[in-house]
Amino acid sequence: MPRSFAATLLATLALGLGLAPTAQAAPAAVAVTAGNDVYTFRVDGTKPLRLTSTSGGDEGYETWVAHHGASTVAYQTRLGAYRYSVVLRRGRKQSLPFAAWQRRRGSARWTSFGAPAFSADGKRLATVCVKGTTRGICLYDLKRRTLKRIVRCACLHDFGLPPRLSWSRDGRWMAFNDGEGSVYRVDVRRKRIAKVFDDQEGNTVAHPTISPDGSRIAFAMELLSTPVEGQPIRVLDVATRAQRDLLPPHGPNDEFGFPSTRGLFRAPSFSPDGRELLVAFHGIAGASVPGFPSGFYAVPVDGGTPRKLLEATYEQLNTAGTSTSWGS
Repeated sequence: MPRSFAATLLATLALGLGLAPTAQAAPAAVAVTAGNDVYTFRVDGTKPLRLTSTSGGDEGYETWVAHHGASTVAYQTRLGAYRYSVVLRRGRKQSLPFAAWQRRRGSARWTSFGAPAFSADGKRLATVCVKGTTRGICLYDLKRRTLKRIVRCACLHDFGLPPRLSWSRDGRWMAFNDGEGSVYRVDVRRKRIAKVFDDQEGNTVAHPTISPDGSRIAFAMELLSTPVEGQPIRVLDVATRAQRDLLPPHGPNDEFGFPSTRGLFRAPSFSPDGRELLVAFHGIAGASVPGFPSGFYAVPVDGGTPRKLLEATYEQLNTAGTSTSWGS
């Protein structure tokens, strides 16, 4: 019988958080944020590790995580209202690359860097960057320690958190949301932005993730305009604009005709081969869903039963900053 995640954490960090792994998949590395902290683990349920320990205050918490290789993680940390920086962690060493770049340049006009995303080779880090009142996407060369803004767009709204940024493994494409009902794809080579999805029913999209070849984008739908059984993950074919929802599981309808057990899929991240999505799942308002405890799951993109990877509590997952990153 595998040890519980809490037991493993107690053995490694003397921290028990009530998470429990399930060994069912190849040991690919992933990183997640839960309860405003950053964790890494392998998809077979081994080597769980908590990387941060927030104080629980409003001014300091970790969100939007990116993962590369065996032990390289970048995550967004909040500095204050609408101000963020990125922490880069390689093994046990960590740094603030953008803060260091600002000190070298002596530039105070760059006020915020958030939503990190690694290139496939791990040599560059993309970020949503703010200079004065201008928002854009910047690329940071980790070896040369140089910063270059590739696009500007007022659509990079910040409603308490900057939009999530995702970078395809072929390096050609990025995807982000505008904090409302639209998703955009960026042609990194041509430095062009195109809107690829625009909801007209008052719904909100969140957590876009782009497939390895840039042909599909998955995102969470926050359905506000109609009664629903939960929050689905929508998969968009960029070329054809065809859409398909991966709906959360639910039980039989109640006396009012609504599902009696409802849940939310959140924070998708494509696997390196593009066949699965790493997602967070929890019941609505903490309600339990039979057979689907709250936690992180691997969901087949083309249909199939979600595989439980790691259990977590509703309180840990019911935060705006919950995110996932399926590294190599």
